[in-house]
Amino acid sequence: MDKRELHNWLPDGVTPLFERWLKAHPVRVHLKAPRQTRLGDFSVPRRGDMPAITLNTDLSPFQFMVTLTHEIAHLYTWYHHGGRVQPHGPEWRREFRDLLLELAAVKTLPIPLRGALRKHARKPASATHHDPHLLNTLRLLDGDDSLYLSDIPIGGQFVFRGRHFRKIREARTRCRCVEESSGVEYHIAKVAPVERVSSSHWMTSS
Repeated sequence: MDKRELHNWLPDGVTPLFERWLKAHPVRVHLKAPRQTRLGDFSVPRRGDMPAITLNTDLSPFQFMVTLTHEIAHLYTWYHHGGRVQPHGPEWRREFRDLLLELAAVKTLPIPLRGALRKHARKPASATHHDPHLLNTLRLLDGDDSLYLSDIPIGGQFVFRGRHFRKIREARTRCRCVEESSGVEYHIAKVAPVERVSSSHWMTSS
C-alpha cells in the first residue's frame, strides 16, 4: 500500500502523525484479507528487503489506527534492538507506550478514546482484547455489538461456525475449547466472533 493512502483507512486528523512515524524507518505496509488469528503483524526483513507490516482490511478506522500503532512499535523495537529482545518485552512496551501517548494527544480523536489510550499506555498489552476498557471504547465508537470469544467466561458455552463449544482455558491469543458433541478440543482465537447458545440450539444439538 502506498503510504499516501493511509488517510483512507485512518480516522480524521491522525494521518500526519502516522506518516511521520513511518518515515522514520523504511517499512512496507500491506493490506490483507481478514484473518481470524490476528489483526495485523510485523515481519523482519529478509536479506535485501525491508521490514513489513500487514493489516486486515476489515478493521474500522479506530481499530486500524490502534493496530498500526502496535505494529509500528514492533518496527521501532526491531530497528533499535534487532532480534535480541522478546516480541512484547519491556523494550516493545516502552516504544508502544511512547507512541500511544503521542497518539492520545491528537485533539481530533474522541475524548473517551484519548483517555483509553492514555490508560492503556500505563501498562501496554500484547493485544487490544487484553484491555477491556480500550476494547469496549473501540466497540462503542464503532457501534460494534458483536460477541467475541474473549467475552465468554471460562466454562461458558458458545456457538462457533454452527458448532457448540465450551470454553476451558485462555492463553495469550487463543482459547482452549471443547466441542460438546464430540469432546474434541480446539484452540480458537480470542478475537473470533461467536454466538450465544440459544435454547433452540440446545434442542438441535442435544
